[in-house]
Amino acid sequence: MNEEESEPLKPIVFTRHALNRCRERGTTEADVVAAIRGGSRERAERGLWSFRMNVEYQQEWAGVWYGVQQVAPIVDEQADRFVVVTTPTFFRTVGEMQISYDKEADALYIRLLDGEFQCRTVRVTDDIALDFASGERLIGIEVLGASRLFKNPESPLVELRHLSPQIAA
Repeated sequence: MNEEESEPLKPIVFTRHALNRCRERGTTEADVVAAIRGGSRERAERGLWSFRMNVEYQQEWAGVWYGVQQVAPIVDEQADRFVVVTTPTFFRTVGEMQISYDKEADALYIRLLDGEFQCRTVRVTDDIALDFASGERLIGIEVLGASRLFKNPESPLVELRHLSPQIAA
């Protein structure tokens, strides 16, 4: 067991203000805890920390259907605990898949999720690459030499329906 694994996790406590914001902003204490334990961490103002985590939402909030909820608690990290000060929450609709083709580069890009992401690229073959964002979310697929694979790469027939992300064993 390494040193990091042997350290007990600091408890997470919520201010009354943070609990009220959770209810008003449509997030849960469990999602806030998950963001603190596993989300990205950034410095916030006044010596506080911001944690961010996107969670699959797939439900309605305030009359609008959203696919993704970003939970971004603002936290005061103390020596013995985390104190949740407030819980900004953002919702994103999941748009239609977008396909773009660059004739000069003979490159096709299938964008699966809207937004800006820092991606890790995994080259599957010399001509195919997968872009993953944090949490191993597949953001896009790049196909080089697309004219060899598609009859009409400028408007290829690609249909993806009812996909459910799964982790291969």
